[in-house]
Amino acid sequence: MPRRSATHRFILASAMAVSVLFGGAVTDRAVASVRMSWQDFAQDPNRVAAFRKAVAAMKARNSADHSSIDYRKSWEY
Repeated sequence: MPRRSATHRFILASAMAVSVLFGGAVTDRAVASVRMSWQDFAQDPNRVAAFRKAVAAMKARNSADHSSIDYRKSWEY
């Protein structure tokens, strides 16, 4: 087995520490959150307007070069 560098060991140790410290909080939050129904979403004009704006921005990127990052943010992709 190859020997790991000090940087690699530090990154692994940091990731493990973060998961131990915040793992419970993230899990609790994930359990507590519930997806909003589309009926409730449709009743909020601000959310609907933001959604339409986001879709329009994504559709505007459809004509971008297919190897670009912008295309990966497009509606087609």
